[in-house]
Formats: sequence, structure tokens, C-alpha cells
Amino acid sequence: TRLDVDLDPQRGTLDIRLLQNGTEFSSRVVSEGTLRVLTLCAIAANPFRPLLIALEEPENGVHPRRLEVIAGLLVGIAERGTQVMVTTHSPAFVAEMLRAQRRAPEKVQLLRCANDRGETSLCPFEDPSPLFENQKVAEALRSDDDLQQVQGMLVRGWLDD
Repeated sequence: TRLDVDLDPQRGTLDIRLLQNGTEFSSRVVSEGTLRVLTLCAIAANPFRPLLIALEEPENGVHPRRLEVIAGLLVGIAERGTQVMVTTHSPAFVAEMLRAQRRAPEKVQLLRCANDRGETSLCPFEDPSPLFENQKVAEALRSDDDLQQVQGMLVRGWLDD
């Protein structure tokens, strides 16, 4: 519903306060994924656009259902003239970026980085469309299995102190 930013003059830090469904949350208790999305939103809304943004694994801490949001923010930042470089190990995030590349091939380029006899090489990432477009794979990446597993662990007391 609302987002406020306060400067803590004693510590010299910023604290973000979020209001959601009538409850206020401090950035100290908000998930890392939420903070990553907010950071990308701030970068996207910044009127003083940087020339280059480099991110390592922007999908970390972000729910798999929100990877499309991360990909869309990154493409939007690139469309405004900022070069965006991202590293990832996430097949789900690569799948989202492949979809973005198909929509805007002039804006999105995927490269594979490899070590070739002690030298770094970059080559175009070949689109493995059948794998990433497979309906069962897509459903597995978007399933509620993770939530069910965590709930089962809680019921069994595996997550107790």
C-alpha cells in the first residue's frame, strides 16, 4: 500500500517501512527477495540513469513466481538506455530471460561464459526451446511443492530450535 524511507542519523542508514494490508513492516524483517525487487524498482525509477548495472544472481531470495517481474524490470532498465549485465545459475531465471529475448531480440542477449584452456570465453547461449517451453517443466517451476515441504517440516518439528 505504501513505502516510506527514513534516514537514521545516528547510524547513517536508511530504513524502509512498508505498509501492506494495514500492517507496517521494517526493511529489517522483510525478505531478501522483496528487498531485491524494491532495489530494482528504485533503479528503474531513477531519473539519473546509470550507464551500466551489473548484478550477480538477482533471482536469489525471490520466489520463482516472481522471476518474471525481475526479468521485466531488468529489460525495462535496459530499454531506457542502461546496459545491464547479469550472472546466474538459475535455469528458471534463464527461461524468463529467454522469453524476454524472444520478445525483444535487439535488447536482450544471453551469453554463456566458459573457461577455455585457462581463458574466459563468451559465446551466444543457444535457446533450448523444447526444454524451457515444456508444460510439465513450467508447472514444476511454479508449483506449491516447496510450500508443502516446508509445512511438512514444521509439522514434524524439524525446524524447531
